[in-house]
Amino acid sequence: MGTANMTPTPTARLPISRFNLILTVVLVVQLALVGFVYRPRPTTGGDGSPLLGDLTTDAVTAMTITDNTDRSVTLERSEDGWTLAGTGGYPAKATSITDLLDKLVTIKSDRLVATTAASQGRLQVGDDDFLRKLDLTTADGVKTLYLGSSGGASATHVRAAGDNNTYLTGAVASWDLNPVASSWIDVAYFNVATSDILTATLENANGTLTFIHNDDWTLADLGADEQASSANISTLMGRLSAINLHTVLGKTEQPEYGLATPQATVTLQAKTADGGEQTTTFVLGAKDTDTNTYYFKSSASPYYVLLAAYTGDEFATKQRSDYLAQPEAEAATDGAALPTPAPAAVPTAASPVPTLEPTP
Repeated sequence: MGTANMTPTPTARLPISRFNLILTVVLVVQLALVGFVYRPRPTTGGDGSPLLGDLTTDAVTAMTITDNTDRSVTLERSEDGWTLAGTGGYPAKATSITDLLDKLVTIKSDRLVATTAASQGRLQVGDDDFLRKLDLTTADGVKTLYLGSSGGASATHVRAAGDNNTYLTGAVASWDLNPVASSWIDVAYFNVATSDILTATLENANGTLTFIHNDDWTLADLGADEQASSANISTLMGRLSAINLHTVLGKTEQPEYGLATPQATVTLQAKTADGGEQTTTFVLGAKDTDTNTYYFKSSASPYYVLLAAYTGDEFATKQRSDYLAQPEAEAATDGAALPTPAPAAVPTAASPVPTLEPTP
């Protein structure tokens, strides 16, 4: 038997049509254009001039920080220093604000990374697509910066409004610009040493309680069969001695605050540094369920504020039993031993073993 010829027959090559060739060329050109538009730029371009021009820290009269979730905070310079806008002059942290401005005015245009509007969204420095937007008000107008994503270690993308050029900076990062007001103010609304508190009176819907400090905290009108829970009272005094605000509302009371018919009133008497005594009254108003806070006012401050619910609840809901020591469980029958239950019977060999009758 002869051997069959196993040599493979060459496959015929189909010619590339002119139409397919044109499509291929167009695709290559498109890819080249995309690569050109989004290619990494050298970080040494730019003329090195200040991105904010000749702006100085002292020239800034207001600063607004906005993030990509529409949270915003505005800080204003007044004769007395920096304040939180819309609050009637609540003091802001001047040192923190000045430190930030000192960094911002040093941003240089020497690390150019993109020159097109198309790249701004990708780097999160677009007019409508940014991580942080910063508006700096001066006597000559407003200068706006957009801060975006990280471009590496100690590098943040930044762009000035009206300019397509995006740069890298190590002077400031997006997270340095917090749009939450509490980051720029002292949130301590009232402070006194717990050891300086002499008496405190809490009045709410559950009644009126007066606490006094002798050797330990106790209730003023304990019954003969009652014992105060000094630990629970100490927790309340800890709340009263250091009250932090959630939000500053301003100096004008509004009807919705509910302070005309308060949920709780606390009167605190404490020693002063000069050996005297000072009385402070706190009024707890309506609860804002959207923010889980209470409207609140201290006689020691001209500002109305919102107070976190975990503190407000301590004032609004507590009652006398919360500050009494709970008696230990008494032994049954005046201390008589409880009868020991008889052990379950254990079958023995002599015990009849029940059998199951078959089901008919």
